[in-house]
Amino acid sequence: MTVTQLNTYLTKALKSYIKKKGFVSSGKLLKSVKFNNSFDAETMKLEINLDAEEYILYLEKGNFLQNFLDTKRAQSLIEDFMGDQLEQDFEDGFDKGL
Repeated sequence: MTVTQLNTYLTKALKSYIKKKGFVSSGKLLKSVKFNNSFDAETMKLEINLDAEEYILYLEKGNFLQNFLDTKRAQSLIEDFMGDQLEQDFEDGFDKGL
């Protein structure tokens, strides 16, 4: 999985989570959600970045995003991505004779 695919999958998952939690009145929040994560292959560091309406930070007493990231779906997507990156790193090292 690429970081672009991870962004797409997490965006879809968060939109679904917003709907499930009932935070869709005008649809403004739902339309604004977009992950724009970055990944540094050298350090194997994934930086989670989200573009969304600011008030997403205040939902559920400020715990909304963390609650989403703690879901099995979000964790599974991130774990799959990191697993793919580790596998690619291993293969790249093997190809270089490391």
